[in-house]
Amino acid sequence: MEIKEFLEKVIAEKNKRITDDFFLFIQNDRELMKEYLYLVEEYDLQTVNQQIARGIEEEYKLISFGENGEPESKLITTYSLLKKRS
Repeated sequence: MEIKEFLEKVIAEKNKRITDDFFLFIQNDRELMKEYLYLVEEYDLQTVNQQIARGIEEEYKLISFGENGEPESKLITTYSLLKKRS
């Protein structure tokens, strides 16, 4: 296996769970968590989480190809598995 192939494999695996990682980051940062809770109160949980997920897909140019029902983050119950756009 070449280094480039290995890197592509690692990136693909990371992309699959990037949404969960974002929500874990929010959950573990006191200031971000306060802002997140304020947004959830102002809008609603589903709206906030969907817009965050869409923003991640757009920012990193990823698309959904499945779903994971066992996130590590307590802020979500499921998340889309993502991959690079073809």
